[in-house]
Amino acid sequence: MIIKCDKCSKEFNRKPSHIKKQNFCSVKCLSTGYKYTDEQRKNWADKARLQKGAKRSPEACKNIGLGKKGKKHPNWKGDKVSYVGLHCWVNSNWIKEKKCEVCDQTDQKFYDWANLGIYNRERKNWKVMCRSCHNKSHNKAKHLEEFNKKKQIEIKVRNPKIIKMYKEGIKVKDIAKEFKLTSVTIYSVIK
Repeated sequence: MIIKCDKCSKEFNRKPSHIKKQNFCSVKCLSTGYKYTDEQRKNWADKARLQKGAKRSPEACKNIGLGKKGKKHPNWKGDKVSYVGLHCWVNSNWIKEKKCEVCDQTDQKFYDWANLGIYNRERKNWKVMCRSCHNKSHNKAKHLEEFNKKKQIEIKVRNPKIIKMYKEGIKVKDIAKEFKLTSVTIYSVIK
């Protein structure tokens, strides 16, 4: 069907199902000639105002986040929360003071929430500790020492095998893979 452009009056073909109240021959004519209704302009203005961040009352701002927080949230797991989930909850809901509750130091870089044995959301089961006290509470230093001693013993036991393989011409990289050690460790054994 042949119709006229509402902007430039040029005739062009259009399917009957595509004929609208306003018809244009090109995008250029559409962008300069389309007449928007007052209702369309009002809808755009409302959308733009919401996108720019409409002013909300302080009461409305408080209510935005309260709807699905804590026990009201659909993903709330209660006491079945994971280790990481519980630590995230503690960090976001409790204020961490820059003071160790064990040694009273205030000049440390890092302070952690340390659990005292029972993993739940009760403040009495948690303490703010400096990294040093936190490691001591978990005996991490002791575990590291034991781990290093075991590695040294294993290296000493494997030492003759490593040296023999090296003398046979096997590459250090391959020896390291077989014994699950780094190349640097293999070199230290060889020397």
